Amino acid sequence: MRAATAALAAVAVCVATSGCESGAEKVAEKQLASAQRQVQCTTAAKAVSLPATGVPANLPLPPMAVIFHLEDRGRDGLVVSAVTTTSFKDVLAAMNAGYSVDGFKITGGETEKHDAEANWTGDGYRGRWAIREIGAQCPGETLVSILVAHV
Repeated sequence: MRAATAALAAVAVCVATSGCESGAEKVAEKQLASAQRQVQCTTAAKAVSLPATGVPANLPLPPMAVIFHLEDRGRDGLVVSAVTTTSFKDVLAAMNAGYSVDGFKITGGETEKHDAEANWTGDGYRGRWAIREIGAQCPGETLVSILVAHV
């Protein structure tokens, strides 16, 4: 993991060369790595619905997100992949805000120029979200991956 310290919302977040991450956080990071390689532009994305169970009813998603893929990872959780025409900057603000209300809490993460990740807990779940600017493949769009697992 890249060593850096960043602010997510108004929260100071610890990012370390591996010392700050728990085993669960390392697993979550690996679970999202493959999802972040699956790029879909909004024009080609075929929307799928979140399952009725296994995810919080109020799972925060950025504006205009099109969920295009769900991947069941068994005990490790469900990976939700979405794409949005919302800018990276605005998606980052929406994710930080959404995972800071309604019982959700960001527990760590990092932000860089074109991507960001954060671990979260809330509503009986834990997980990690990752966002990435995908302008080279899909101009102006942002890829969103969310790992959701029961606590």
